[in-house]
Amino acid sequence: MHVIALQAVAEHNVSSPIYVHLCFQAVHTPYDKAPGDPTGNVYRGMLWRADVFIGRMVTLLKEKKMYNNTLIVYSSDNGGVESGNNHPLRGEKHSNWEGGMRTAAFVSGGYVPENIRGTSNNHTMHLVDWYATFSSLAGANPNDDPPIEPLPVQMTKPYQNIYGKDSFPKMDGINVWPFIINPLSNIDPGAIHSNLVISKQVLIAGKYKLLVSQPHFKTQNSGWKNKQGIWRQPFPNETHSCIAQDLAPSTGTFFPVPGKIGRF
Repeated sequence: MHVIALQAVAEHNVSSPIYVHLCFQAVHTPYDKAPGDPTGNVYRGMLWRADVFIGRMVTLLKEKKMYNNTLIVYSSDNGGVESGNNHPLRGEKHSNWEGGMRTAAFVSGGYVPENIRGTSNNHTMHLVDWYATFSSLAGANPNDDPPIEPLPVQMTKPYQNIYGKDSFPKMDGINVWPFIINPLSNIDPGAIHSNLVISKQVLIAGKYKLLVSQPHFKTQNSGWKNKQGIWRQPFPNETHSCIAQDLAPSTGTFFPVPGKIGRF
């Protein structure tokens, strides 16, 4: 995939824009030793190999005189697990702790204004906001509202199809570019989203996070890893009911979901 991406850029006509979505398998299981790995560690070696390809891409963009008008976004989709380390955040992938859902990301490329290069940004955004952001930067309208409004939700009818054949959920992503280029314009953590529903167990509103349980998926680690990667499990006074897993969808207290629908 990485070689194909490089080839696509190499053969691209610079007179028109190009969008490249490159998803690295590294760092992810299965952990495989990377060719030419100089680190001596399989996990770090996989990350090193990804960095090599990114370096090649940047070099190619500069050779084609495209770099100064290029925006690069590098983002994870979840926290680390197994050999990953989310220090100092709690938990890991598959959990609702910050170690599972607060991910590392950065923007780079010549399109990034010089005055914000090397700075950090504390605004709270969601991964889906990139769609609205990229669309807006490309001059496209990111809105995709349904032609017909969905029916109102009725708690007494949990299985009601509120969309029918002609409606669908509205686009809820937000163009975050103004917040990226003006990181201090509004330090309110809820400036982009007044609230974010992450899952049926997690709601984030400004600096507050409501967490009621862990996903019904597998056993989540609710402790912390130190810098050396050693787990420290919660002490008795650090345990709460939100450590427990949520009920299976098929056994939900209020609106059980038939088991054949599958895991979500």
